[in-house]
Amino acid sequence: MPEALADWRAEVEQGRELTAEAAPEDTGRLSGRAAAVFGSETVSLRWILVHLIEECACRSGHADLLRESIDGLTGVWRLPGGGPRGPGRGGRPGRRAAAVRRPRRR
Repeated sequence: MPEALADWRAEVEQGRELTAEAAPEDTGRLSGRAAAVFGSETVSLRWILVHLIEECACRSGHADLLRESIDGLTGVWRLPGGGPRGPGRGGRPGRRAAAVRRPRRR
């Protein structure tokens, strides 16, 4: 695991270096195959970064589904003595939440 984390950190750093001086509106050319799929020969850096966020969120959701299938529990994160964590829902950034777990109904 430490090696995988080190590889990930190196990739993140390389991405930061490559995008440090680029504007979100800057574009790059796609390969012919990718252009055929996306319907355009170019994409903006903004599109690429949003796509990365979407893909990471999707994979995180998949990992949560796998975990739920293993332990049979679903989780709702609540602040100690408070409501659900999150903007506008009583959560405050920087505070750790405690997991309140309930068995998933089958």
